[in-house]
Amino acid sequence: MQALARDSDPRTETRLTALLTERAAIDQQIAAVESGVFPVLDGDRAVERSAEILALASEVPADFARVRAELEELNRDLRARILDDDGDRGDTLGDVFRGVDLIGDSDAGRSFTAFYDMILDPARSSQIDEWIDAVLQRPFAAMLTTDQRLRFRTLLTEMETAGSEVHSTMTSLSRSLRHFVQSRHYQEHRRLQRLLRTAQQSAVAVARRRRPYDLLDLDLVRVGMTIESVAALRLHNPADNLVTEPVLTHDAGTVDLDELRRLVRESEIDMDELSDNVAATLRAHGRATIGDVLRDYPATQGLASAVGLMVLATHHGHAIDGTEDIQWVSGAGVARRATIRRRLFDPAADEFTTRQAFEPTGSPT
Repeated sequence: MQALARDSDPRTETRLTALLTERAAIDQQIAAVESGVFPVLDGDRAVERSAEILALASEVPADFARVRAELEELNRDLRARILDDDGDRGDTLGDVFRGVDLIGDSDAGRSFTAFYDMILDPARSSQIDEWIDAVLQRPFAAMLTTDQRLRFRTLLTEMETAGSEVHSTMTSLSRSLRHFVQSRHYQEHRRLQRLLRTAQQSAVAVARRRRPYDLLDLDLVRVGMTIESVAALRLHNPADNLVTEPVLTHDAGTVDLDELRRLVRESEIDMDELSDNVAATLRAHGRATIGDVLRDYPATQGLASAVGLMVLATHHGHAIDGTEDIQWVSGAGVARRATIRRRLFDPAADEFTTRQAFEPTGSPT
């Protein structure tokens, strides 16, 4: 505030008085130093001042991010103004044609450029490095943490890195804006903007007479193209089809038919056996139900045999009145009983007549 009041004062007398006062204060400090009597920050206060400096330095990246956002917003605003200018003689468009860097010459651009030039100035950066070395050699530096000393060492480097990112953004935006104008791309954008505004005005006029759900005598041709994100695509990797493990060759052995039959019966219902049992029951009694077959030929596959007989009765028989009890023994050796609707097998079905001359493979009770 004092500097603002001094620098904005147009009167010679007051400014001269202020300068003389400052010179007197400096002379007093010089005399105190020459006499060896001058205040020195104690260790605790020096550590506190160091923490304040590092806290201020930690805010620089956030300030740079804010400047980058302001530059991007300015770029969008300049492009909008170029599109809104009539003809090729608008102020913004004319400035870009003349080579004026509107982004770099903005308030945010000038403030950042001044700070960035100060960081990159060899004399100033060398002076800052000397100050940091002097601070870290002071006795109070032993009271700083390892992280604080490291941050002092990398303070200037971090500022240069963060500043270079903002400088690259500003340079890229300036070049992009200049190319946008010099390549005449803005003319195509203007035409598209006029078409959109015309369509919007037409839509407003039509909205007074039409509703969104009204049926129109208009056929729209839909574009048969699916737009997907590149991230959704999966690249083909030829290595996925390569066999990395060695192929094992097994020698051919002797097939045991009985063992194969046992394995098949463990996973499938032996419908041939059940058909033979039904045919034998029909030949012995002239008629047969599921209960009759199970009484003559027990279920060798447990519940699976009962289910298989129900399937055969459904396809090659018909339902009759009443119910009947059927029994079988489960794989665990437990006797089971169920009550089902009676179904009479058809003696004339081809499934059974072709088996009349053969004995069933199951054993009758």
